[in-house]
Amino acid sequence: ATFGKRLVSALRPSDVTTFQTERLAAKVKASSVNVETTWLVAIVRKMLAFGWLEKDPLPRGSVESLPTPAPKTDFFRVEEWERFLVALEDRRPEAVPFFRALLLTAARVGELVELTWAGVDLDGKRITFEMSKKRGEPKSLPITPELAEILDALPRGVGRAPVFTRPDGSPWKTSTARTAFYSARDAARLRKGLSVHSIRHTGASWQAQAGVPLIKIKESLGHSNIRQTLRYSHLSTEHLSEAVEAIA
Repeated sequence: ATFGKRLVSALRPSDVTTFQTERLAAKVKASSVNVETTWLVAIVRKMLAFGWLEKDPLPRGSVESLPTPAPKTDFFRVEEWERFLVALEDRRPEAVPFFRALLLTAARVGELVELTWAGVDLDGKRITFEMSKKRGEPKSLPITPELAEILDALPRGVGRAPVFTRPDGSPWKTSTARTAFYSARDAARLRKGLSVHSIRHTGASWQAQAGVPLIKIKESLGHSNIRQTLRYSHLSTEHLSEAVEAIA
């Protein structure tokens, strides 16, 4: 409705601003409006690449994204994690290794589900995730003694065989992991705000509290930009201590 039958070549950045305002007035979330705006700009860029436009009606930098709330970074407290594992052991004991590994690697559920034995080097003590969110660039982490203990106890596979499988030999699925998580979380009477993704936040948060530099946390999480990692900076004052000492 905002653009009507106007030609793409006649668009102006102010038109996009009007579109964003109207979408917000229609109760559409800012994040969803940003996705729509990104698609609009992408279409214009593709038309330019095809030579269908002589001039860019939406020059780079002329269209701004709407501000969105910072992603929630709720994480487990130590006693909560212990209660969760107890409940998981009681209800789904076969899932305990999966979730312990999820915390130790601070990986996404999908990354651990898709982990194959080709990415596990027990002798070299390295584990490699394909990291589909980073356009296939792998993320490699050292295998800690705790993680090595978990991996050593699993049925060994080769090549593209999944590392984590269920008792019947079938691979874990993201949906299966989520079902097991929420069942144990509720059985342990933990906060409803805790989600499967909170385990990844927990790994990063505990690193920050232990004084691990943000740049190292960034690499362990596989973030493509340090801005994604900055959400954990408030959990550690180590970097502030170094700054004050430098002034002194």
